[in-house]
Amino acid sequence: GLVLPALAAALTGWVTFVPGFLFIVAGAPFIESSRGNRRLSTALSAITAAVVGVILNLAVWFSWHVIFPTGRGVDGFSLAAAVLFFVALQKEKWSVLSLLGVAAMAGLIWKWLLGMA
Repeated sequence: GLVLPALAAALTGWVTFVPGFLFIVAGAPFIESSRGNRRLSTALSAITAAVVGVILNLAVWFSWHVIFPTGRGVDGFSLAAAVLFFVALQKEKWSVLSLLGVAAMAGLIWKWLLGMA
């Protein structure tokens, strides 16, 4: 049972991240050598701003649809988890990996408890 899903996950990770890393490795020397070029620096700053905007838009879109699922009102667990994990990251200075592990376990336990009800 788990061999094919594991292979699919590995392949998906490979084709998702390797091209980006290759572009970075191939393009880094050019970007570094053109550091004094004001036009290129301005263009790269604009691209960076656009990418940050897209990431922010996705974060807001996903958050909205998780906390306010269509036709079901507010998902209290998701809202509480978002607030608690934000506090853990910002105030308690948890590492991202620790937070992901705890969040994954909390989600699994919550779904398991819902399945039992």
